[in-house]
Amino acid sequence: MDGFLRINKPAGMSSSDVVMNVRRLTKEKKAGHTGTLDPNACGLLVVALGRASRLIEYMDSAAKVYRCRAVLGLATDTHDVWGTAVRDIRGCFEMPSEDDVADALTALEGQISQVPSRYSAIRQDGKRLYELAREGREVRAKERQIGVFMTSLIDFDPASGEFFFDVRCSSGTYVRTLCDMAGEILGCGASMSALLRLETCGFALEDSVTLEELAEMSPEDVRSVLAPCEAAVSELPRCELADDERASRFLTGLGFNEDQCIFPGEGAIPGLAVSVWKDGRFLGTAMPLMESGRLYFSPGKVFS
Repeated sequence: MDGFLRINKPAGMSSSDVVMNVRRLTKEKKAGHTGTLDPNACGLLVVALGRASRLIEYMDSAAKVYRCRAVLGLATDTHDVWGTAVRDIRGCFEMPSEDDVADALTALEGQISQVPSRYSAIRQDGKRLYELAREGREVRAKERQIGVFMTSLIDFDPASGEFFFDVRCSSGTYVRTLCDMAGEILGCGASMSALLRLETCGFALEDSVTLEELAEMSPEDVRSVLAPCEAAVSELPRCELADDERASRFLTGLGFNEDQCIFPGEGAIPGLAVSVWKDGRFLGTAMPLMESGRLYFSPGKVFS
C-alpha cells in the first residue's frame, strides 16, 4: 500500500502513536509521518505508507497553516498553558484592544528570528531539548530564521483575554512561540491554549480521516483515500525523459544528461532535486549536477 494518508490527529496523542495505530490498522509495516504535531495539538498529520515513505524528505518546504487559541496575561517556560508559569497577571492588567492584538500578530509577519522554548523537540547533543531540560540541564534553543506569511485574528474576547488566529508559516515555525512573542509585544505575556493544523505538505485537513474512521475501512477504502506518491514532488521541477530506453536505464539506476530530457516548466538548478517522468508515469527523483559545463542528472529515489 503506497501513498499518503491524511489523518485528523486528536489532541492527547503523540504523532508516533498515530503512526503506530496506522500501521496496525492498515497492516502496512513501512510508515512514517511527514512532520510532528505536539501531543496537545490536533489536526492534519500526513502519514506516508509503503514506498511513499521514501519521499518524505521532499515535502518539508511547503507552508503550513494553523488555527491557534491563546490567552493573554500568562507566559510559561513552554510557551503554552501546559508549562510552568514564569509570569501570570491574568485578571490584574489592562486588557489591550482587539486592534492591538491584531497589530501584534501583524508585527510577526515576514522573515523573522525565533527562539523556541527549551521544551521543544529540537535536537541538541543527540537528544531532544525537552529531554535535556527535564534532566535539569541548562539548555537554550538556538535562534532560527522562519517565515510568517500571513496572520489573521479570528476572534478576541476581552473578558477572558482569549483570542483565536490563523497563521500561514514556514516549516520549523513554533506557533506557541509566536504566541509568546505576541505577548511580549503587547507587554502582558501570552500562551497558546489550543492548536489545530489546517494544511501541511500541500494537503488540507478537510481531506483527512480520523483513526476511528480508518478502523472501519476496508483495504480498498483505504487505497481510495490515499494521495499518490507523486504528490510529494509536486513542488519540484518536472523532468520528462526523451525516450523509453532512457526511462528503462533510469529505472536500473543510471543517470542521464540534459540533452536526454526536457523540462515543460521550471528548469533544473544544480543541487536541487527534480521529479522524473515518462509519458505521465512518475519514475522517481534525480539530482542535477554540473559536469564539464553541462548538467548530469544522478538518480535519487527510483520507483520501478
